Amino acid sequence: MVGPNEHHFVYADNFWPRDPYFEWFGYWLKDEPSALIGEQPVYYSPRAWVADRAHYRPDDWRQAERWPPPGVMPRRLYLGGDGTLSDRPDGERLSFVYDPRRPVPTLGGATC
Repeated sequence: MVGPNEHHFVYADNFWPRDPYFEWFGYWLKDEPSALIGEQPVYYSPRAWVADRAHYRPDDWRQAERWPPPGVMPRRLYLGGDGTLSDRPDGERLSFVYDPRRPVPTLGGATC
């Protein structure tokens, strides 16, 4: 299941056309019947992001037999030094040094 969301949006009432989590758990843990089990395994929305979550309508969800879905062509994108994406590498190159003894600080969470 791939949707246009950050992690906590999946719990909003208007995110799913129907709630696949409870159907899946009901089938496997409670032996409840579910049409979900007989459907194609990939359930996704082609939207990359939803800015206005309050007015989102889950009307574009699709199903596919595999990921990526048929008809999708791979595309290489490059992240520029200014944070933009482009089809070719250009602009200033950025780098960082990874040091596991000094992890990047997080907001609101542990660092190790």
